[in-house]
Amino acid sequence: MRQPSPFTDVVNRYVRRSYYSAGQLAMRTGLPKETIVNWLEGKVRKPQQWHGLIKLAAALYLNEAETDELLASARHPSIAALLARADNDTDRALLAPWNSAEHQLQAALRLLAHMPLDRVPEPAALPPGSRMPLHRNPLFVGRNDDLRTLAEWFNQREVVAISGMGGIGKTQLANAFVHRYGQFFAGGVFWLSFADPADVPNEVAACGGVGFMDLRPDFADLKLEQQVQAVRAAWQSQLPRLLIFNNCEDEELFAAWRPTTGGCRVLVTSRRTAWDRALDVQVLPLHVLQRADSIQLLSRCHPDHILDDPALDAIAAELGDLPLALHLAGTYLDRYRHALTPAEYLAELRNAKLINHRSLHDGGISPTRHEQHVGRTFAMSFERLNPASTTDQHATTLLACAAVFAHGESIPRDLLLATMNDLEPQPTATEREDALARLLELGLLETNSQNTFRMHRLLAAFVEQRLVVTAIQHAVEQAVTRTANQHNEQGDVPAIIPMLRHMRHLADQALPRGDVSAAALCVALGYSLWLLGRYDQAQMYLEHALDIYQQQSEPRPLDVAGCYNLLGLSHQLQSHMREAQQFFESALAIWEPELGPNHETTSTEYNNLGYLLLLLGDYPLAQDYLRRGLRVRQHLYGLRDHGTARCIHNMGFLLFRRGRYRSSERYVRLALHIREQLFGANHSTIAMSLTLLGATSLLLADYHCAEQYHQRALTIRETIYGDSHHDTAESLYNLGQVRRTTGDFEQARRYLDAALAINLSTLGEQNRETLFVWCEIGRLLRDERRYGEAEPYFERSLAGLRGKPAFHTPDTATMLDDFGTLRLRQAQYAEACVLFQQALDIRQSLLDADHPDLAYSYYHLGMLHAKQGNCAIAQQFFAQALPISRRRFGAHHPLTRAMRSARTIIALA
Repeated sequence: MRQPSPFTDVVNRYVRRSYYSAGQLAMRTGLPKETIVNWLEGKVRKPQQWHGLIKLAAALYLNEAETDELLASARHPSIAALLARADNDTDRALLAPWNSAEHQLQAALRLLAHMPLDRVPEPAALPPGSRMPLHRNPLFVGRNDDLRTLAEWFNQREVVAISGMGGIGKTQLANAFVHRYGQFFAGGVFWLSFADPADVPNEVAACGGVGFMDLRPDFADLKLEQQVQAVRAAWQSQLPRLLIFNNCEDEELFAAWRPTTGGCRVLVTSRRTAWDRALDVQVLPLHVLQRADSIQLLSRCHPDHILDDPALDAIAAELGDLPLALHLAGTYLDRYRHALTPAEYLAELRNAKLINHRSLHDGGISPTRHEQHVGRTFAMSFERLNPASTTDQHATTLLACAAVFAHGESIPRDLLLATMNDLEPQPTATEREDALARLLELGLLETNSQNTFRMHRLLAAFVEQRLVVTAIQHAVEQAVTRTANQHNEQGDVPAIIPMLRHMRHLADQALPRGDVSAAALCVALGYSLWLLGRYDQAQMYLEHALDIYQQQSEPRPLDVAGCYNLLGLSHQLQSHMREAQQFFESALAIWEPELGPNHETTSTEYNNLGYLLLLLGDYPLAQDYLRRGLRVRQHLYGLRDHGTARCIHNMGFLLFRRGRYRSSERYVRLALHIREQLFGANHSTIAMSLTLLGATSLLLADYHCAEQYHQRALTIRETIYGDSHHDTAESLYNLGQVRRTTGDFEQARRYLDAALAINLSTLGEQNRETLFVWCEIGRLLRDERRYGEAEPYFERSLAGLRGKPAFHTPDTATMLDDFGTLRLRQAQYAEACVLFQQALDIRQSLLDADHPDLAYSYYHLGMLHAKQGNCAIAQQFFAQALPISRRRFGAHHPLTRAMRSARTIIALA
């Protein structure tokens, strides 16, 4: 095969850089498209005429040196030689722009404007005169989004800084940017080390000498100051150049050396994450690698390992995806590939003190000529903290606090700063901000747009070795416990979620101590987990706390009662109703004599116990407890209180369960109004009130309002909890009910299937909420007349409740009644009669004589007898049902109309 000619290589290289097609170049040059294609395909090894090459060079924005290279590859003279021998006006006109400095500048500006922003170009040679001491790193992976971002920002700004902790890959990214995008800076690329401020003048002066900018023949004979002045003067021109200030940590140093005018772009690498606004620096925070890129880097360092080796993923996780650590680990694996597998290396990392493993101390040759030692890389930042500086003293303390949190997890700003509340001397608010800014300046903390901070797990391990963090542990635990309790009391789930990993980490570390501080932290964590619907996990931590409190030498009855209360809530939501009742009653047995019946805490337990009894169908006793709780809470705090609103809501729920829907609405609307004033429009308790209003509207046949209420509740819950929480499932279930009732069976099934999937994964098969969804799917299939398919759903729902203490409740009666309607439609009258009678027995034993559910029981029994021809008995049941339905629902409710119609038909028969 014939080898491409030098001309073909050069033409293809510059055309690829431009991203122009042959057709586009033909339009820009006036040359035939076929000619350009022949040049690109190597069919022409040396064009005989130089005129077309000059037109192509202009279209490709080549500078004089690049044009000379193109001409030389075709064995034509240089621009200067062609100008000297031009003997006609046509040639002189074609070459005239190349004899102009302005043309050179415009070509350079057009080349920079042509820098691709939507793709990362292939590596290419740098413009003549560039100073780049680092070769392209063949192990570099990922970061394409960051590279494109840098290109986009340089299209609009003069200065961009890549910031981040030591070892994160700042210099690597700058190096990759130079070798891929440097080709578009016609004035050259100049890499300067700012690691030693005293050496910066030498770095600048070196750019003007022979082999680089070559500013003047006697440049080497000039004094250093004159050399620096000459280089800086050249940088003030409009010619686009790219300057890299590598490891520039000082704002004043940067301000002193940046060009004050001209066409230079400056790329800074720094551990500093915040720059003075007056400097107009656009900061690109650099984060750890994506996991796939981490695995690829390990594989590139050690090519014998395949990408899908699960140990590589685990190694990347252990090293926190830090590029320096991954490079060192890969090098270590490569060095010992005949003696050590990735799985064995992983075991070594986990068994050793991670930061001390020798693989992280020496990795051979560095592509960036940086320290190949993770610990010493961190020490470069840490050792800049001055023990004599008050700000640095506070920063050191704050750094120790951050190291106590879960390594590598985001820490909310307020929580991190709150850890200093229990330390002496306690810094002021401004001193805390200064300390935080100092850590960010040194790259010892990362930040992001969510106003949170993060310490890399390897850096945290380093800090734990350099500082005594055990003395800080108690202050951090106190701050976390206190903050979590505040959020728990307010039901502020979005604020709890970012704390959860830290709470679990601290609790797991504190539990072996077995002291009351550990117990308090477990209680706060248990409460948070309960709010998030993780009831089994909540129960585990609450039981740990209870064990600790009960084992103390001095009794702590109030703390024990607090555990009883939260365990009751946890068991209640797991459908362990009798266990929940025992815990609530045990808590009340402590609080009532210890605190008195008119205490806030006692009122809370009245409310909790009343709500549970309500679910169990013991309405008179439930009402007694709920009234007591509401009376105390309202007396203590008035109406504008979240606890009062909860009591009012629960009274509304009691009235709802007793069939007094209009009265229930008034209570729930009042609770909703209070909650909206206290929390705004998107709080979890708002969704609770909306859910109850939606259920009321559905029973009153106001289907449009019901859907609106439930849709708004779903939106709130998805925003707060996401799409996998059981509260979200409840709203989906409610919307499914509305759509089934209105005949939109297809959409109803989608809602119900989604709700069922969530409940099965979060609550399990035997939870009452899951059983309700099974039953609702049965109702849907029954209404679609798919009787055989509906049957197992009803049977599964009832089987889940049978034998449980919670079986004898109004909810069970509703399931029995609905299953009975299926048997009625299947003409299985004997079975339908048994189911209807069981439902009626439960309702008559638990409900008031005029409860609407009794109207449904009487109506269904009436229809059963009517189907069997027992018209007189049917009329008796209708006669019992109709007055209840009229009184509770009104004359135009579907149930009332259905009974009037049935009575008329029987009478006519």
